[in-house]
Amino acid sequence: YADGFPERWDSFGDLFEPLASRVPVLTCGGNHEVSSGEAWLSYNARWRMPAAPSGSTDNTYWAREMGPLTLIALNSYAPTAPGSLQHA
Repeated sequence: YADGFPERWDSFGDLFEPLASRVPVLTCGGNHEVSSGEAWLSYNARWRMPAAPSGSTDNTYWAREMGPLTLIALNSYAPTAPGSLQHA
């Protein structure tokens, strides 16, 4: 885990690049993206997800239709109450 060290994100990206350059990758962040003061900064800088096309204003939750499949990524660290953007 990066745990607040951007260099670890870069190291993982270097290792992951050969696969990610050939295979589509869609991610969903988790608890390590909010720990150690990261506050989604490194995640959002490195992993752009299809938020805007799905109507989301936040890169950490989104949906994407791919043929008969609908992928949905939710963020349990973002507000989910009725009236919140993720709830809508």
